[in-house]
Amino acid sequence: MKLFPHNAMMAVACVAMAVSAHASTPDASVVGTVTFALGDASLIQADGSSTPLKRGNAVHQTDSVQTGVNGQVHVRMVDQALVSVRPNSRLVIQDYRYDAQDPAKSIIRFSLEQGTMRSITGAGGHAAKDQYRLNTPLAAIGIRGTDFTVAATSLSTTVGVHSGAIEMTPYGANCLQDGLGACGGGSGSVLTAAMRDLQLQLARGEGRPSYIPATKLLDALPDEPNAKRREDTSVAGSAQTGARTEAVAEVNAVKVVVAPVAPPPVVMPVAPVEPTPPVVIPVMPDVIVPPSAKPPAQVAVYWGRYETLLADGRKKLGNNAEVTVGNDTFGLMRAAGTMALPTSEKFSFALGGSEAYIISGGKSVTATITDPRLTIDFAQRVFDTSLTVSAPGTTAAVAAQGTINNSGFLYSNAGTPNTSVLGTLNADGTQAGYVFSRDLSADQRIRGATTWYR
Repeated sequence: MKLFPHNAMMAVACVAMAVSAHASTPDASVVGTVTFALGDASLIQADGSSTPLKRGNAVHQTDSVQTGVNGQVHVRMVDQALVSVRPNSRLVIQDYRYDAQDPAKSIIRFSLEQGTMRSITGAGGHAAKDQYRLNTPLAAIGIRGTDFTVAATSLSTTVGVHSGAIEMTPYGANCLQDGLGACGGGSGSVLTAAMRDLQLQLARGEGRPSYIPATKLLDALPDEPNAKRREDTSVAGSAQTGARTEAVAEVNAVKVVVAPVAPPPVVMPVAPVEPTPPVVIPVMPDVIVPPSAKPPAQVAVYWGRYETLLADGRKKLGNNAEVTVGNDTFGLMRAAGTMALPTSEKFSFALGGSEAYIISGGKSVTATITDPRLTIDFAQRVFDTSLTVSAPGTTAAVAAQGTINNSGFLYSNAGTPNTSVLGTLNADGTQAGYVFSRDLSADQRIRGATTWYR
């Protein structure tokens, strides 16, 4: 038998060891694993090559997950985040660098080019909220530890939040697609899980996302055909046509009998009737109930910075207090309770507390608030507010009108130029709070928070 030389045997052993070591070392470029795949679903690599997806497939950075009309894919990311890609969608994993040793250094960026996805944040997103970004064709979405669903087309982006909060901002000079985290600025809007009956929607050409009544995102996307409605209309039309045909035939079958014409009746003269004078209802003056002279003994609405909002808010309001609305600087919480808002009367509220800043060139200057005014008409479910914000060298007015929904949330009208007011009422409508934003210029803006009582 012919023997291998000693050097050759050593080389073969080294190769075998190297192969074994490679096989036992996890691929650092793998960022997730497919845990569920249904229907038409593919993984598209950066070079354009495509592979049908099945459970257990590895997903790498820069890969795209694409689904057809009956496709759906779940991906468990390396930091235990969950991504669900629903039918007719394409999601690009642009950047997913999870740092297990220091999760706060993680960088995560997705791009939903079309369709619908759900994202449940993992360890990386929770620790590095300022470095998590989901881009759509129209807007950038940042998070604050979140479970949310996004539907995107070239015409609109719609978001619903199941837990936590998101901020959506249209692209612009201060919000670029290659950025990370929430863009902030006056054109962004915040949606929290407490705003459960609302969603955020941005349509092409709009300068700020709007709040809309919550709907199931897959039921009524603007660009999907409603075949069922067309079929129903067609069936109804056929039935109506048939009914008309039968009715005409029935009329034609009736034998027409002409009765003799009776002589005209004798008309008796009628005495004139004096006109009744109109009833004049006096116009009552618009009564506005003034606020109480003393602030409430128990605070029910609290504002704070997001870093400490939850802990501090629950100390003030109780463990069941919920985060409601916010902007890019402040969030609001309110005490737990069943909503029982007044159904009549108009009330004037007094300012209980405030905090405001004028931000210029990236530097924040503490501002004071004067001339505060808040009126709420519970019968019409509308509010009207104004205040003046002042800092050395700058004085500006903030004014807005808006609506109040059944959950007690206040939303300023979209037509208010460069100004946003988002607020909440407590359960019985005796206390209120709102956060406000106004952009004075491209480089100067106002941010603030207030609480009110009556």
